[in-house]
Amino acid sequence: MSIDKEILIKKYYQERESLRKIAKDFMICHITVINVMKKYGLKRRNHSESQIGRICSKKTKLKMRKAKLGKTLSEEHKKKVKASLKSFYDNHPRFAKIRNKSGKFHPMYKDGRTLKDYFCIDCGKEVTWQTGFKSTCRCQSCSRKEAFKNPENHPNWKGGVSKLPYPFEFNDRLKRKNP
Repeated sequence: MSIDKEILIKKYYQERESLRKIAKDFMICHITVINVMKKYGLKRRNHSESQIGRICSKKTKLKMRKAKLGKTLSEEHKKKVKASLKSFYDNHPRFAKIRNKSGKFHPMYKDGRTLKDYFCIDCGKEVTWQTGFKSTCRCQSCSRKEAFKNPENHPNWKGGVSKLPYPFEFNDRLKRKNP
């Protein structure tokens, strides 16, 4: 199976598809795509170039944030980064739907509820917008305290029945008296 050079350039460089995705589209092995690229003299992306536009998990974002914490960029470098990101977001098809949509016009906008800060009504700790908007507006520890004020709500409650053969008032002194 031969892959046309123009199609390969379009998919790999312009649409930024991975080699495995291209191989899957053509129903061939990704090694074959690499060999075809070598044949045409096309340069492969390095790891950092391949990660551009990739959506990361919250855990990964937190790790990256900690690695960059305390480091400052020069004003010139900040301008270059800003221009680079702007050109990327303007040209990437994934972001075409939400381009120029912010605030009330953004597709994920929900009555502004995510923009507000919510706090626990008992201790004043900040809570997530889901807890503040949909739930009791209490943090996790305060909601447990509130729920277990009534002992019958506790998961270990057995209807007042104890596993012991005697009531709690029946101590060692009373046990010795009884034959």
